[in-house]
Amino acid sequence: MNEPDKDKITLIRFFLGEFADKSLEEEYGEYEFNNAIKYIKPVLLFSGLLYFLFIIPDFFLIKNPFVFRLILLNRIAFLMLIHVFMLRVRHINSYLTYIKWVNVYEAILPIFFFSVFLLYETPDFLIQTFGMIIIILGIFLVPNKLINMVLISIFSSVAFFVISFIKFKLIPLNEFSAVVAYVLLIIVISIISTCRTNYYKRKQYLNQKELIKLSVTDSLTGIYNRLKFNEELQKELNINRRYGTDFSLILFDFDDFNMVNDKYGHLMGDKLLTDAAGLVKKSVRVCDTFARWGGDEFAILLPHTGLNKAVELAERLKKIISEHNFDQIGKIMCSFGVTSYREGE
Repeated sequence: MNEPDKDKITLIRFFLGEFADKSLEEEYGEYEFNNAIKYIKPVLLFSGLLYFLFIIPDFFLIKNPFVFRLILLNRIAFLMLIHVFMLRVRHINSYLTYIKWVNVYEAILPIFFFSVFLLYETPDFLIQTFGMIIIILGIFLVPNKLINMVLISIFSSVAFFVISFIKFKLIPLNEFSAVVAYVLLIIVISIISTCRTNYYKRKQYLNQKELIKLSVTDSLTGIYNRLKFNEELQKELNINRRYGTDFSLILFDFDDFNMVNDKYGHLMGDKLLTDAAGLVKKSVRVCDTFARWGGDEFAILLPHTGLNKAVELAERLKKIISEHNFDQIGKIMCSFGVTSYREGE
């Protein structure tokens, strides 16, 4: 792993649990979203059912029928809200949209909790505190930006303390202070745990990216290898069979490359391949697949390109290479072959 990557990881550990590079963080966010979407529905369903099932002890503890019905409506409304969110998740296709919906859900959850809290005639302070702690843990359980988790949990806790101070006027100050300390401690522990999780998940993501890059990259020239080329070729074949779109291939190699190795040595031969690959890479499109086929042979896959355009590109590349002065070697020629895919090949 290179030094810039190490700097990005260091920032993950000590700051917001995110990459310093915003584009890399957005890329990781989409990756995390695709993973989170697989288990977010069960988590939502479990939290909604758990909140609703508390109506069972409410049935035995609440004597006022009107208050009980209000609390029942509260719990049903929250369960329905969870159901709406689960339906909406199916249509979420970006990480930022997902984050917005999670923030709304996590901000609404404490409001429902406080509503029931205020409806209780004689609530138990410690039991309500445990409920607040569960909410905090739930906030940190659902994938979200760390700063959002912290803000929502702190605001929810402050609101809980204010309501408790008003509701329980006879609570001893030392007991109230202890509850405040424990809730804040839970938040701090959750932040530390989330930071560590974010750090190692992002570190794993970088390592995974590096492994994928190595698996499809030619170690000498830095362009794609034959394995990657074959994968992209198969994709183009599948697209052609489905939509009938054109694509073309260019193959080229160096004339008398063995002579270059014999006269100047294999290191200069390798440098020739690397320099030439750099020249060609600047002249092809981002959507094209430029790969080392093997030895001094290279291949270019050109999506949505007919034969005439492919020939024009081959002529241009041939001129670029033939007019370039390579270090110690001078000028060298390449032979090009061009073809466009025809059905049945």
